[in-house]
Amino acid sequence: MELQQRLCTQGDTLFRQRSYVPLPFLAVMILALWLEGSAALPLSASWIWACVAVSLAGQFIRADVVGHTPDGTSGRNTRVQVAKQLNTVGWYSVVRHPLYVGNGLMWLGLALLPGLWWLTLLVMLGFWLFYERIMLREEEFIKGEFGATFAAWAAVTPAFLPSFSRWQPWALTFSWKNVLRREFSGFFALVGLFVLLLVLREVFAGQSVAFSCGQKLALLAGLVSYLIIYVLRRWTRVSHERPRCPTALFTTEAQPRPMEDHSAE
Repeated sequence: MELQQRLCTQGDTLFRQRSYVPLPFLAVMILALWLEGSAALPLSASWIWACVAVSLAGQFIRADVVGHTPDGTSGRNTRVQVAKQLNTVGWYSVVRHPLYVGNGLMWLGLALLPGLWWLTLLVMLGFWLFYERIMLREEEFIKGEFGATFAAWAAVTPAFLPSFSRWQPWALTFSWKNVLRREFSGFFALVGLFVLLLVLREVFAGQSVAFSCGQKLALLAGLVSYLIIYVLRRWTRVSHERPRCPTALFTTEAQPRPMEDHSAE
């Protein structure tokens, strides 16, 4: 089997397993915290907030993509590749896989939190090996669907490191309902992972777990907002909206695109 074909085959398998990506990464981080144990140095508030800012930057990219793209794109399918439209505006004008860029930043912030350089390197290496194969498979699929249109866009658009000089405005207005429907779980999962890692770090270091008044208020606010949003999504039509018309994208600058999905998530 040729190397590219082998990588694509692996990409198909990994594509279907994206929902479980956090598990091995989280396991590695918890193991690192356990190994560090009582040797762990105190983390400054500025370092913690810097790590949170990195992860939130990734969440912002994801939300901006989901909020601006039409229905039938940037979804959460995990069984098969789907190609309905090719977005080449907004984040897609500067990078071919913006959702994966967002995921990468979210995991980078978490990996940086313990302050262990080797842990950051290990997690990001695993992230790259995992998503590289998925990106390769997605691009092979969409190239077969849209041929020259995709090739022309890919020739000038980086795969993972954005080229902001090529930015083109989004064609659709931002939809908070799309973000609410498809991203709120990932955001609160991110918050939960930060809390979990900080708590386990204290436990493995043999220290008592204590939250400041501000931290308690932040956790309470997060829990309340999660419950409110969950109720709104589950039992109301607040997060529902009519299908967003993608006709504005059918120009020489935006043709049918592959469904790109990521669990974070």
